[in-house]
Amino acid sequence: MFACGLGTVGAVRFVPRDPWNMRVRSKALFGMGARLGSAWPLSDRWSVHAHAEAIWIVEDALLRRQGDGSETPAPPSWSSPPLAASVGLGVTAVY
Repeated sequence: MFACGLGTVGAVRFVPRDPWNMRVRSKALFGMGARLGSAWPLSDRWSVHAHAEAIWIVEDALLRRQGDGSETPAPPSWSSPPLAASVGLGVTAVY
C-alpha cells in the first residue's frame, strides 16, 4: 500500500482558427490532492499496481470558443470542475 500527495499545474489557450498555435493563458490551472494505491509483485522483475486519486482544483481553467465577432451573446465556454478524480492501473518491469 502507498499514499502520497500530488499537485498539478497547467496553462493552455486554444484558438479554433489557429489550433496549432498554443499560447499560455494569463490565468493558470492549479490543483492539489492525494493518491492512494497498492502494488502486487508478480515475480522478481514484474509487478502490477493500481491507484486512485482526487484533486481539488484551486484555480480553474476556462476554455472559451471564440466566435466571428458577429454574435452578441457570450461565446460558449467550459470551466473545470472543482474536484477531479481518476483511477489507474499499471505494470512495472525492473531491469
